[in-house]
Formats: sequence, C-alpha cells, structure tokens
Amino acid sequence: MKKEGVYLDTVTSGIFAGFDWFIRIVKLNVLWVLASVAGLFLFSVFPATSAAFTVTNEWTKGNKDVPVWNTFKTAFQNNFWKSQAMGYLLGVTFFILFIDIRLFLSFESHLMWNVLIITLSIFLFLLFVVSFYGFPMIIELEGSVKEIMKAAFFRGFSYMHWTFINILGVVAIGLVTFIYPVAFLFLSGAVTFLWITCMNQIVKAKIETKYESLQRIAE
Repeated sequence: MKKEGVYLDTVTSGIFAGFDWFIRIVKLNVLWVLASVAGLFLFSVFPATSAAFTVTNEWTKGNKDVPVWNTFKTAFQNNFWKSQAMGYLLGVTFFILFIDIRLFLSFESHLMWNVLIITLSIFLFLLFVVSFYGFPMIIELEGSVKEIMKAAFFRGFSYMHWTFINILGVVAIGLVTFIYPVAFLFLSGAVTFLWITCMNQIVKAKIETKYESLQRIAE
C-alpha cells in the first residue's frame, strides 16, 4: 500500500507539473499571437518573437516561475528596434532570393541558370540557419545586428547535425499545425520558440566546452 501511495503521488505530481507547463506555453503563445496581431504582424511580429525567446530562455535556465507577461513586455520594449532591424533585413533578403530563384526556374534549362539557382539556394539556406539562431541571440549579445548575425552564422554551422535536428523539429511542429490549425493559436509558436531555445542552448554549451578545452591545451 505504501509503495502504491508513493507511485500515485508521483503520477499526480507529474500530471500537475505537465499541466503547469501546458498553461505556461499556452499563455506565452497567446501573448505572442496578440502582440503580433496588434501590430498587424508587419510592425510587431519580430519584437514579439524576440520577447517570446526571452521567456523561453529563462525557462531553459530553470526559471520556470518567471512572470511571463512582465518578462515578455520588458523584452518587447527593450529589443524592439534591434529585432525589427534583423527581421526586416532577413525578410527582405529572403524575399529577393526567393523571387530570383523563381525567376531563374522559369527560364529554359541552361548550365548558367542552374548554377545561379544552386548558388542562390545555398544563400537562402544560410539565411535560414542564421534566422534560427539570430533571434535567440539578440537577448544574449549586446552587439549590433551585424555582429549578432555573424555570431548566429558561426553557431549554426559549428554543429550542423544539431542544426538539422533543430530544423527537423520545427518542420514537425509545422506539420502538426498544418493538420490541426487551431494549435497555432494556443501552442505552435511557443513550442517552436522553446524547441529552438533548447537547441540553441545545447550548441552554445558545446561551443563553450570546446573553447575551454582549447584554452587548457594552449596553457
């Protein structure tokens, strides 16, 4: 009976802990959606995304009881212009590369066009990776947008297998959202941000460990 009681307490605690995390994720997702919609997406989706990453970054540090609304609001205000600059820079570049690729695909097949399409596709992938790591790093680094993007590029390509796992996770979340669109309103955004933050922290820890090892060898 005693063992059964302990088992029941463990299960109950696990259920309550899972419910608490569910509420946190829903709260963050709703905040992100409302903040993005409030600025018609065009004027607020990037600061809202940066703010959401600030909250998930605190969660991955073990601060699970961090006040979601206050943390989100403060980060939204503090990183507004920097996140806007990075978001528009990446967005405009994405758009130009995508249009160019579509344009070259419409031409008759030729070696030169094929080379250009492959080259532009590589640049598109590079930007894609930078965007995955850039927004979480806005809250880590105090430098300019250019410096953050360079650091994001380095982090993204330092451990490519983790970057591919990161991308696969986001694709999986996207597929679930496509099948169940209502998830976008309550879960998809926050789950994506939490996933990317976890992957970012893993890569960051590996880079720091490798750097410390090299320092010990140098000494």
